[in-house]
Amino acid sequence: MGIRLSCLLASLMIFPVRGFSTAQILDRLIYKGDTMSIYALPLEDYLAAKGDRRINGMELGATSTACYRGYRATWEIVSGRLFLIKLRLGCVLGPDEFLDLEAEFGTAKVDASWYSGTLLAPRGKLLLYEDDPYASLFEEEWEFTIKTGRVKRLKIYHNSGPEDSTKARQENLNRTERHLYQQFDWAKIPDLGDRVIRLWIRFDLRASGKPYNIEISGRRITAKMRKHLKQITRSMPPWEVYLRRGKPLEKRNSLVLELSEAQRAKYAKPDDSR
Repeated sequence: MGIRLSCLLASLMIFPVRGFSTAQILDRLIYKGDTMSIYALPLEDYLAAKGDRRINGMELGATSTACYRGYRATWEIVSGRLFLIKLRLGCVLGPDEFLDLEAEFGTAKVDASWYSGTLLAPRGKLLLYEDDPYASLFEEEWEFTIKTGRVKRLKIYHNSGPEDSTKARQENLNRTERHLYQQFDWAKIPDLGDRVIRLWIRFDLRASGKPYNIEISGRRITAKMRKHLKQITRSMPPWEVYLRRGKPLEKRNSLVLELSEAQRAKYAKPDDSR
């Protein structure tokens, strides 16, 4: 997906929520006058405890493929407590139609004392778009820890990474492939003729951008060649990495090396005899 479209989706805060294949529109939270979207559905805990999805006599169900829960709630934190202040029927389609909170709860501003959990609010610039919203990376993550409706803690996490994820990944791959071909001991393999040996290299990244947990696989690979490839992979240039809460994103990286006479002619050192 292009960077522009990714940023547009982020601005709308419409993401696929776990359990649904279609992007779900998120609830809102007002905190100190600022409105933000949240990865949490506190009302679901109330409905589950109630054992009934009806509010105002209306069954809450899918109103669109982007609104399987049937509503969009607006929450507000006031004096350290979480309140439900609006409950819209449906999420975005059609005219605004709000459910009567006073009829259901006896008050128009509902203390969410039933809820214990976390409210995660992505903030700032979108750094990396993923189909799963919990994997998308923003400059900040505000995590509210709630216990029986009371805010016990607000922790703000700072994230980082290159601005252009597609460009950064391609540059990382290009540098690594060039390094591996140049450092490979071509004297370890005989003349290949027209054959091509394909090798798969998989690894994780540390916060420094250096690899670990390296795996080498492929046909016609000897134990000595596997050891050699691991050694030169460890010495590869560090990658530009995305850091979430100070730790690299948990994503397995992989690339394919193709050993051939064409690659030997391009990269082998003069003293790499066969």
